[in-house]
Amino acid sequence: MTWCLAVEPVSLINLVIILITIFVIITILLLLLTTIINITIITISITITTVLFIITIIISINTVTIITTTITIITIIIIIATRTMWNIDNSQQLPPFKDKPVLKLAAAATLSAN
Repeated sequence: MTWCLAVEPVSLINLVIILITIFVIITILLLLLTTIINITIITISITITTVLFIITIIISINTVTIITTTITIITIIIIIATRTMWNIDNSQQLPPFKDKPVLKLAAAATLSAN
């Protein structure tokens, strides 16, 4: 049983891997948007994504592998940037964002650039 993604046929297991990877990414993004972030959960998510990525490589190198690789790399970059930006302390929590988180994020990025 195969579906078509772009021009290549995608097997059921590859489709499941894509869906799980997308779920992991959405979970991480939701965690980044919440007031308190738990690094342990993010680490588990990265581990799951990495395992899925390795499984995909073992199965076949095709469009699915490229998509999974790209999603994984982007996620890791986002997490590293976030952890660096807020210099997470031993409590592993981010400061809460009450109003206009995008503006505060931009302000934090500007301050860290200076």
